[in-house]
Amino acid sequence: MKPTIRYNRLTLSLLSSAAAIAVAALPAMAQPKSTGGLDALDENRTREALATFGMEDLLERSFETGKVPQSERDGIRGLIALNRLMNQNIDKLTARQRKEIVANVTAGLDKALVSMKDPRALMNLAGKLYGLGVANNVALLEYWGEDTATQADTRPAAEAVLKVYKKAEVEVTTKLNAIANQINNAGQFALIAQMDQLQTLQTTIQYTRVGSQYPLALSLDKADANRKKLVDESIEFLKQYDNPESTIQPTIKVQIGKLKIVKGDFAGAIETFKSLYDDPSKITPTPKPFDLNDARFFAANALLLSGKPDEAEKQLNETVTWQKANITNPGDLRLVTDTVEVLKARIAWYRAEQATDPADKAKFNDQASVILTKLMKDNPGLKSLILDRLVSRLPANVEMKKLDTLLLQALIERARGEYRKDPKEKFDRPTIEKGIAAAREILSRKGAAGTDKDAVNTAYMVIPYFAQKIDQPKVAATGFLDLAESQITVDPKKADDAWGQAMNIIVGDFKAPNTTDAEISALYDRAVPMGINPPFNHKEFAYSWARRQQALGNTTEAIKYFKMVPDDAPTALNAKYWLTFALNARLDDPKLKEA
Repeated sequence: MKPTIRYNRLTLSLLSSAAAIAVAALPAMAQPKSTGGLDALDENRTREALATFGMEDLLERSFETGKVPQSERDGIRGLIALNRLMNQNIDKLTARQRKEIVANVTAGLDKALVSMKDPRALMNLAGKLYGLGVANNVALLEYWGEDTATQADTRPAAEAVLKVYKKAEVEVTTKLNAIANQINNAGQFALIAQMDQLQTLQTTIQYTRVGSQYPLALSLDKADANRKKLVDESIEFLKQYDNPESTIQPTIKVQIGKLKIVKGDFAGAIETFKSLYDDPSKITPTPKPFDLNDARFFAANALLLSGKPDEAEKQLNETVTWQKANITNPGDLRLVTDTVEVLKARIAWYRAEQATDPADKAKFNDQASVILTKLMKDNPGLKSLILDRLVSRLPANVEMKKLDTLLLQALIERARGEYRKDPKEKFDRPTIEKGIAAAREILSRKGAAGTDKDAVNTAYMVIPYFAQKIDQPKVAATGFLDLAESQITVDPKKADDAWGQAMNIIVGDFKAPNTTDAEISALYDRAVPMGINPPFNHKEFAYSWARRQQALGNTTEAIKYFKMVPDDAPTALNAKYWLTFALNARLDDPKLKEA
């Protein structure tokens, strides 16, 4: 079957683009029918109605009183998530919100699909699911290489997208058959027009359904037989569009090349990509710059994946030269430059993995770090992404001393993600512990080459807050005091706030100095003189500190701090009284010189 409409370019946003032509519509949720008052309503229908209208408090109470099984609860909660998804701007959702919605939708998807009959609404749902839980992860897997964590994160949403498109295909085919059965003569123009529209919609759904097999295959392990099966089915389907008549031949070649990479047919992928850029005049329509860029870039990617880093680097350098000559829009050039830098780093990592000499391993790993550090500075918006990708490459029991500063920063960023989780949400304690260890390692390298001030300041900042998250108050108090000292000349207000946080723990929580805990006493003895003296000038602590020093026999220190007690302080008179005793004791000191 030939396509009857002109399709948009098949990229990572393939499914979203296809869904954009669908009419956004709410799924036809089951509605309760009144048959004699609330008591007469079927309980399941009532719960579905509560879900449809978002009445979650009543729904939860209904679950408890009705002792509803967990599987049924998940299904009904899926209806709530589905309603929200269909009416929400997914671009404004946080990563955590995206995951929650995907989890809830996929849990109740089978139940919801039963009542969804509109193929356009189904396309809209599939497109939103793709944008919510698939698109970003596909980009990560394509440009950064495959990793099990991202694949596992992608798979549920990718499976759900494919399931929804299959349902859409069933529904549009049912409608098409129903219209066809009504036509019995050539004069039924309205029905014929409906049939043409449905045939076009059917083609679109089939095309996007097959396109949705690519991210699912990408999310599967290389050893999974379904991965090859999905790829082979997709390539066989797409071949019918690999011709000038389809009007999307360049796009199809790029997608077939990517599918061959997923299959592990790297030579075949490179051959497909080269057919685009070796002689673009043989392709109809003429490939657009981004089609040609994708073909060149992914050819280099295929070379790297096939174990040929030198050839991949050569291909990538040729791609850069071509980009500078053919991509003139600054924003577009920034985008393709970023992907090139990532692939350069991956080539360096590959060489490090293959190297047997420790010095060579270190050299290539350093090359990758230099490339990515520069990329973060050139495009600060990529910092979190880059650091997250770096962490995903590390072994579970990594030694901090063996990591470069960039990787230590990556561990800190991963810990920040856990720290920021809602108090009611479960967080990963080991990740935060690694963040603290990484920050301490950075502080141990303060002033060394490769450890800049920003990294050091961040390390000082995160330790006390991370420690509070995992309920380590002594570590937090120490961290706040370290932070206060580090900020005295940088940001005095921040330093004073940090000192106050430490005192809240030391005095407020541990009741120092009235404690037998030696660690807390040591923290108190460090914190109080720090706060009394400039630049903090918390003279309200001067009297108690002077008395403590006097009791310990530190007469000189006692005199110093008695003199700091303000004249208008409630303890001023007592300070003068005890100062005389301290001065007499000093005068009686046999070690005191006559002068």
